[in-house]
Amino acid sequence: MIYRLNQDLSITEFESRWVEYPLCKYLPDRSLVIPNGVINPQDAYRGVPAGSLLDQINNIKNISCVIFDDSGNPINSDERINEITYAGIQHPVYLLSSLFKYFNSPHLDHRVKFFPFWAVWSSAPHNIHYRILDHQKFSTHAKTYKVSCLNGTPWNHRLLTYLYLSKKPYFKDILFSFGHRGIPVDLMNDLKLTQDELAEIDLLPQNVTAIDQDAVSGIDITCSHPAYLKTYANLVVETNIRSTTPMLSEKAFKPIIAGQMFVLVAAPGAVQFLRDIGIDTFDDIIDHSYDHELDHRTRIQKALVQIDHLMSEDLEAVYKTIYSRLKRNSEYLSSQEFRNQFLVKFD
Repeated sequence: MIYRLNQDLSITEFESRWVEYPLCKYLPDRSLVIPNGVINPQDAYRGVPAGSLLDQINNIKNISCVIFDDSGNPINSDERINEITYAGIQHPVYLLSSLFKYFNSPHLDHRVKFFPFWAVWSSAPHNIHYRILDHQKFSTHAKTYKVSCLNGTPWNHRLLTYLYLSKKPYFKDILFSFGHRGIPVDLMNDLKLTQDELAEIDLLPQNVTAIDQDAVSGIDITCSHPAYLKTYANLVVETNIRSTTPMLSEKAFKPIIAGQMFVLVAAPGAVQFLRDIGIDTFDDIIDHSYDHELDHRTRIQKALVQIDHLMSEDLEAVYKTIYSRLKRNSEYLSSQEFRNQFLVKFD
């Protein structure tokens, strides 16, 4: 049995109603999971709440360990493990991190465990609130579009990508959506827009929908959109592009499941991580050298050069040539073999 700390600070069995439920298969029996956002480690040692929660956790006799779960969010693991160290929890404590820099180079602190939640979830999705029957399916639909690019929350790097794309002669030929989930203050990424860029962006439509489905608020974690089903290639503009917290969300894995080529606007090293975990990145067709570029603007511009290239190609002919490789990518990502490489070893 796995336990979970809830928003009301009650401790219950980890139930299947949670999107994160697949996590339970990877944890020791009698673990207590503290999801990101329920309570931060520093709250305990700063006395917020005033010791009651910490006492509550320490007084539980039948749990084997406490696991802080950051596996679904790009959070600085160094800062988090320092907070955990001073939290005063008497049970063995671990931190799950999805930062892919720890895949080949584990964190020096053995309590930090690499677990790419969205890779695992995409491989075997679970969510009782969504219709996800199409999520793991390789698309056999006829292709209508060459490239798609869906953007919900207008983070700064998505704004900049939108600006760059808007100047392309093929922009209106992309299955494109943008900005249907409000405008946040982008504290997650370290790209700051210039005044000139902001002025140009202000002249663009602030909300762009490809189909009616795009106007619905919330996060669509399925692959049922024409951007996946009816499109040859996908320009993925990830949530997080920060070099210090490199992580891939479900956005990067949906094109693979659907059977698409892809270009990633993500943190440096994202494409290499996909190679490392066995994904065909079609390097004979797409030059992913942008993946090594540390400067965000330059990386985005180099990635869009590859979109220029794809838009100029006969993608129907390319698709027929690589069809078996696309299908193999999809099947592999959905396999137990894929998931097994992320098994977590606890002391």
